[in-house]
Amino acid sequence: LRPGDGDVVLESYIVPTDSVGGKVEDVRNDNEEYRVDCLNLKWSNFPATAYVYNATEGSFSLKGSCKLPNGMLFTLDETISGDSLRVLEAIEMNGRNLTGYTTPLIYERIRAAGA
Repeated sequence: LRPGDGDVVLESYIVPTDSVGGKVEDVRNDNEEYRVDCLNLKWSNFPATAYVYNATEGSFSLKGSCKLPNGMLFTLDETISGDSLRVLEAIEMNGRNLTGYTTPLIYERIRAAGA
């Protein structure tokens, strides 16, 4: 959090694969063997991007991009609110969308009965 402005800065790390024998496909939420040593994380080449707070909507949003090899561009557009997370990840090559979709994934919080 930056003092005085209410923005949160997002830093990106390379997904560590040490505990799964270097296999990226084994980095999953349902893999109980996957462990991360936070002291050995390495920075990724995705630039630090600030989540900007919107007091009217009570949400944090960011939009950042990173150039990839072969003329590709990765863009992350994300909004976090009290009840949802909206994520749009896009990969473009020479201005053409390779992702196949242009709408965000929306993760909504589901509250348990009586919570």
